[in-house]
Amino acid sequence: MVSASTSSTMAPQPPPRTRPINDAVSAEKRRENQRKLMEEMADVEILEDTLAKSMQLSAQMVEMLGSFDDRLKSFEQSMLPIHRSTQRLNLYYENVEKTLDEANRIIEYLDLADKERDVISRGPDPTNILPYIESMNRIVAALTFLTGSRFASGEKAIYKLRQQQNAGLMQLIRLFKDWLTSISAPVDTLDLIRSQKDVLPTPNPTELRRLSELATWLSSVPTDPSASGQAEDLADFTRVYVQVRGAYLTKSLQPVAAQAGDQRRQSSGGFIQLTTWLERYLRAERALATQLLPQRAIAVLDATATPVLDLYLEVGQALLTQLKRANGRADFSLVFVLFDVLEFWGVKRDEFGTVLDGLTKKSQDIEDLFDSWTKAALKIIPDFLEEVKQPGKGSLPPDGTVHELTSNTMSFMKKLLEYPDSTESILLSIGEHDWASSSINITEIKYIKSSGRLIRKYFGLVLAALDANLDSKAKQYKKPGVATIFLINNMHYILKTVRSHAKLKSLLSDQGATGAVPDLVAQYDRALRRHRDAFQDMFRPVLEYLMDVTVIQAGAIKKDMSSNERAAIKDKFAKFNAAFDDIVKNLRVCAVPDAELKAALVKDAKGFVVPMYQRFLTKYQTSDFSKHKEKYIKYDLAQVEQILDKMFL
Repeated sequence: MVSASTSSTMAPQPPPRTRPINDAVSAEKRRENQRKLMEEMADVEILEDTLAKSMQLSAQMVEMLGSFDDRLKSFEQSMLPIHRSTQRLNLYYENVEKTLDEANRIIEYLDLADKERDVISRGPDPTNILPYIESMNRIVAALTFLTGSRFASGEKAIYKLRQQQNAGLMQLIRLFKDWLTSISAPVDTLDLIRSQKDVLPTPNPTELRRLSELATWLSSVPTDPSASGQAEDLADFTRVYVQVRGAYLTKSLQPVAAQAGDQRRQSSGGFIQLTTWLERYLRAERALATQLLPQRAIAVLDATATPVLDLYLEVGQALLTQLKRANGRADFSLVFVLFDVLEFWGVKRDEFGTVLDGLTKKSQDIEDLFDSWTKAALKIIPDFLEEVKQPGKGSLPPDGTVHELTSNTMSFMKKLLEYPDSTESILLSIGEHDWASSSINITEIKYIKSSGRLIRKYFGLVLAALDANLDSKAKQYKKPGVATIFLINNMHYILKTVRSHAKLKSLLSDQGATGAVPDLVAQYDRALRRHRDAFQDMFRPVLEYLMDVTVIQAGAIKKDMSSNERAAIKDKFAKFNAAFDDIVKNLRVCAVPDAELKAALVKDAKGFVVPMYQRFLTKYQTSDFSKHKEKYIKYDLAQVEQILDKMFL
């Protein structure tokens, strides 16, 4: 409410007097403003009155709420004991419920063996083993619980449950064996090889899936430390896997192993095939074991692979023994088997190692086998060189033909050149100064790419030893002619072998010559020429008797020869016949197996003898050196040529 003093103060002051019109307008405005002001002041009074009432109501509400709060606190205090009692009652109830449930479960476990007996005795349905697995799960759960408890009354139930569990495990393991056997029929590996197939047949995915599910469940069955050995055997179903799959591997590879171990074949192909297919089978077996038995895969594979790896080791060791025996007899013809296997192993070693990874039983034996192969390869180099040096090795051919040592040496050299990288690697690993050493302590080959330098040098040593041996053998012949033919045959064989073999020719000719190893082809050319010259010299005594010593008179042979002159001519014919017969007699025990060489030697002999004999015969067959010329002229020219054509065996 506005006070009177305020109203008097706020009353409008009269404006100064102005003109009459302006005064009237101003008075009107003042009255209007005064009216509005009075209305606003009335509104303010209403608001103030409303505010006072609101404050009064708020105070009353606060007082009421305070009263409610006090009452609630009092109610809470009175209800708290009741609430606590209710919680205890609920807990007691829950404990009673749990105890009853547990008691019911224990009772169910105690009676479970009888309830599940029919299911277990019937065995699993192969088309749907889930009900059987569920029954076994209940038995396993009951056993797990009861064996962990101390109920005296539970011992009988535990005994029954264990019987049921063992019976069930036997049924499931038998089913596992049947299913596993169904996918483990032996493979005809030889048929795969013949048909050039390199992929093994794979099991049906559905069969694998059910096997995997069953194996997973069997793996999850807890073992009882107090169980008998029988129960442990039942739980260890992996033994069934080892037996079935081990037999599958062995039977599938047995024919290949038999073929590889056939000593009559004398080939590396069988053993290489066996190694290749063994790696494929083991790789597939590792994948299967990992799929079916992921937690036990390595241990199971180790046991599964043992029989077939024993078979493989047996074949490899037998083949190695065969090689060693052959080398012991100075038969190095099987060197290609050794080098084939080692080169193949060098390529396959890492790949084969991945399938043997973790297999502790036989992996080291495999490594040891190939270490033995490596040692045998390293030993061949000095052994062969020593063999070539032995003068007493090999019987002396009575006909002077090519010696077995020569043909074996050239064959060995050609075989080595089929494996240039391996040969040069072995030579490098041994060391140039130890090629003739009888003791090799190296067990590893440092593989390199062949340059041919070391092979050429080694071949130079071998051929030098062969030359010395052949010269020594030639001296054992009692007839010089046979010795000459022997050297000619052998030198020609060596030279022809080199020239007919592109790699040997390139390696030993001037194309591969160095300061340390000269042109060996040129050397043998010169040596063969010397021996052929020696062959012609065999006929030199014959030519001496064909030299003309008669007196020529007026350009013609004297008709009236003296008795001394006639006797000299008779003597020359007689000595020619004797010398010619003796030479031919010596040569008729000789053989020249190479037709080209034989023709060349006959041509040499004819070119040396026939012209001189023709000249001598023509000159004296019409003379009167004897009344019985047939007694001294034993051969006509055609007969001499025929004899020379057939002077060799």
